[in-house]
Amino acid sequence: MLQSQNPKQNSHVRIWILCLILFLSVVAYADRSILSISGSAIKEEFGLSAIQLGLILSAFSWAYVIGQIPGGLFLDRFGTKKVYGVTLALWSVSTILMGFIGEFSNGMTMALVLMFALRFALGLIEAPSFPANARAVIMWFPGAERGRASSLFASAQYFAVAIFSPLSGWLVSRFGWEWPFFVLGGIGVLAVFIWGWYMRSPKQHPHVSASELQYIEEGGALVDIDSAQTLKARPPLSKAMFKTLLSNRMLWCAYIGQYCIIALSYFF
Repeated sequence: MLQSQNPKQNSHVRIWILCLILFLSVVAYADRSILSISGSAIKEEFGLSAIQLGLILSAFSWAYVIGQIPGGLFLDRFGTKKVYGVTLALWSVSTILMGFIGEFSNGMTMALVLMFALRFALGLIEAPSFPANARAVIMWFPGAERGRASSLFASAQYFAVAIFSPLSGWLVSRFGWEWPFFVLGGIGVLAVFIWGWYMRSPKQHPHVSASELQYIEEGGALVDIDSAQTLKARPPLSKAMFKTLLSNRMLWCAYIGQYCIIALSYFF
């Protein structure tokens, strides 16, 4: 458990914030992975080939890549709470709609187009989720705890597989391939209200004690990263920013390292 050794600290709101973003990350990973579990039943019902199913599965990844930079720009412009809340609602609706493909389509071609479109939309909408997690951790956690906090939400993909793979498999076998989409989409809709109710910046949260706020601030947390003044003061996007992102050697090490981690996670 992440906690300060300061005896004056009498609230642990940041721990609950971490639990919340871990929960949202698990939902996000589960939403994107359930197609691989329902895929066989979907393929059989609509007469899809392995190539067509692979095309549908790839739609999420292409959109996720395309949405990364725009997602980051939206976070910088509108803040973590708004962007995460809106995208969570939209990707939950997209997940639920996947379960209604059989109602909307009148043949294999229509089903293929609709599933590709919804999976593409899911990838595009989920793109800001992990940058939003990182912003929340930077906002709420001092430097001494940030690494441990980040490692917890980064493990969400494995929690999602461990928890929802058996559940999704049972739902498919018991009720049909549509039900994992209905259940996970419904959980996401519920999570929208939990996020809107509980998520605040440290200075605005009603349950943060003065000692915890002081501990967070003195530890180097960017408690004002989502304040109205900070969001308005963001410099406009420029070629110089992209030049910095593409010419910094340390960033390239991070890019390559992350690529290798994701490749290993997806294919092995």
